[in-house]
Amino acid sequence: MEGLRSQTDQVQKERDDFANKLNESNKSNQSQRAKIESLLNRINEQSDDIVKQKREIEKLSKQDEAKLPPIISKLEGTIMDLTRRLVDSESRCSILSESNGLLLMRIKKIEEQSK
Repeated sequence: MEGLRSQTDQVQKERDDFANKLNESNKSNQSQRAKIESLLNRINEQSDDIVKQKREIEKLSKQDEAKLPPIISKLEGTIMDLTRRLVDSESRCSILSESNGLLLMRIKKIEEQSK
């Protein structure tokens, strides 16, 4: 009877030890699960932030693209205006050059006649 009681006590002790280990393991698993869930929540929040930032970038990009045609049109107009001015200036320079040539010829004739 004493041997049976000793075996029963031993089995009870092993069962209690196993139950304690199982409880510790469950607590550890719960702690790890909580950490993982926390990390997943942070990842989801960051993912949401990234999606929002992407949408904002796309919105700004579309706004910038909408601004480009008027800017390009204005630049083209400015380039055309400057080109016209350049052509006008070249034409004036040519006329002035011819006038200067004629004036030089007249001055030489006057100088020759005055001698």
